Amino acid sequence: GYPGYQASSLGRIRSLDRTVKCKGGTRVHKGKTLKLSVHPNGYLLCAPCVNGKAHNTHVHRLVMLAFVGPLPAGYWTAHNDGNPANNALSNLRHDTVSNNHKDKHTHGTVLAGERVGSAKLTAQDVLQIRALRAAGEPIPALVEKFNVSKANISRICRGAMWSHVGGPLT
Repeated sequence: GYPGYQASSLGRIRSLDRTVKCKGGTRVHKGKTLKLSVHPNGYLLCAPCVNGKAHNTHVHRLVMLAFVGPLPAGYWTAHNDGNPANNALSNLRHDTVSNNHKDKHTHGTVLAGERVGSAKLTAQDVLQIRALRAAGEPIPALVEKFNVSKANISRICRGAMWSHVGGPLT
């Protein structure tokens, strides 16, 4: 889907030499390695042009497309080591969404607790909530102290939220 480009097994993308028509006739453009940008989630992007229009594309998808073929329906391109910047062919595979999420737990990259950008509490807060509740502190007092909903306090105390943090469960 990206004519005029090549991918290396090390995860680099380059344009090929090409001749372009212009006002004065034709012009030869030498091929070059594309500059990569980093998405906030750590994945590398490049912008190959198709019909004169640049398309921001994940490098890992281009490497797999070049060496393995199109992505099967229901599959994702997964990084074996969990590093989204390592786009070497030897580090990539097509896998199910479920297996890719399991990899996040293996690699320690799953977003939970304080790693979630919108989290209002810290792991220390959760430990304190559970300890206070186990000692008999009423839920409304915990709601007031930690400025979260009654439902969230209840879920935290049951272990339905922040299950990765220890402390007494009620």
